[in-house]
Amino acid sequence: MSQITHAVSTTIDDLDGECLRTVFSFLSVKDCSRVACVKRLWRQIVEDDEQYWAKACEADYAVEGKFGPNGTAHGRFNATYLAWQASLGRYGPLASRACHLWRRLKLWLKANIPEVAESLRPGTSEDALEAAEERLGVALPAALRALYRVQDGQGLEYEGDAFGLADMPFHPSMLHGLFGGYSFYNHKTSTRMLSLPAVVALTLRCRAVGTFRSEDHIVFGISFDFYRGCKMLQLNCQTGHVLTSQLGRLETTLAVPAAKAGSDCMLHWLERYADELERGNFAVSNMMDVDEPVIRGISLFLAAPPQQVTAVSRGVEVKASAVYVPELSNIGMHRRLFFAYSIRFALLSEEEQLRRGAAYPVQSVQLLARHWQILNERGGVENEIRGEAVVGHYPLLAAGGPDFVYQSCTQQGQAIGAMQGDFRFVEGSIARPTGPEFDVLCPKFMLQAPDYIF
Repeated sequence: MSQITHAVSTTIDDLDGECLRTVFSFLSVKDCSRVACVKRLWRQIVEDDEQYWAKACEADYAVEGKFGPNGTAHGRFNATYLAWQASLGRYGPLASRACHLWRRLKLWLKANIPEVAESLRPGTSEDALEAAEERLGVALPAALRALYRVQDGQGLEYEGDAFGLADMPFHPSMLHGLFGGYSFYNHKTSTRMLSLPAVVALTLRCRAVGTFRSEDHIVFGISFDFYRGCKMLQLNCQTGHVLTSQLGRLETTLAVPAAKAGSDCMLHWLERYADELERGNFAVSNMMDVDEPVIRGISLFLAAPPQQVTAVSRGVEVKASAVYVPELSNIGMHRRLFFAYSIRFALLSEEEQLRRGAAYPVQSVQLLARHWQILNERGGVENEIRGEAVVGHYPLLAAGGPDFVYQSCTQQGQAIGAMQGDFRFVEGSIARPTGPEFDVLCPKFMLQAPDYIF
């Protein structure tokens, strides 16, 4: 006798609440919102799933606690998400990128240089952005608007009533620019991110003196040194391109590769900057000269290989790297590209010297002289420099003791060049030598404008 099998039909209405919660957890926020409109039960399940909304807050707005954009506490993650969506939802994926970017930057800053993290201002409002557009007469790119809605640039002590344009006495916060900088001789650069009011004020002032080629340009970053080759970061509001320039000069340089220069350029540029910080290519370092008090800031001298080169000779370690200086470069018909370079000396500990195969450890050494070769893009020697000391100093190094760091500069007419050389040291000291003189190699390091300029 044959058996007849009856198929049992199961519909979504037959699923219990836990099954529905599991199904809905795979949906996007938009689809969950649609589901919530179908049935009261489904709406209840969607709204009550705190785990789902916690993940959505983190994924879309980099939010881990139950706090809205203005810091208001919310009892539930669902309400938290809705608050962020109401504030930033108009910017879509740009808002999510801006939130995640600022979280990355703040985490790095808090861990490495809290004083810069503390200078970040709370996000600006839509009304303030609309007012800025009206005063400037341009439509601000959505990427810039999203960035400023999350954090309104920096507020530093030295700004004053004139947004830093006055010839103010030196203040340590002048070297706390978010976008980092460098120092060599009397040229110090540390580029801060302007607050929205400062963007408006400085842009209007620059237009008045004819600094911009187009009224579509605004300035969003600037160094404190307004009278000696001041570095400026511009944004072309029509194209979204990020540009570098010197205050008072019309000439600009694209700060990203041309292929990456889209309407979201400022956001992409900042994401790349966060990458460089997290990879250790930029680090916190003393921004002052050898004879000046120590002030820490974000240094744009590359601090990791392959851009930073390292060699050890007779226990003396040398590290070298260079940075392109756009505000002092000329990229026109008579091209001259300006570079600063940083050299770091250290005498390894006696244990480390022995571990590396030294016949005997050296307790101290002192620098006598320097020798540099400036190379062209074919590797030929363009110039050769020999001289005593470095920046007027004969550093005395002790085994395992502190480093000696100095900065200097050079320029070239070609797009690509390099430097290499050696330094003459003596065991002991110049006054009391304990051994022979010897040369310490400095490997070749490149002089080339990078694809991304910060």
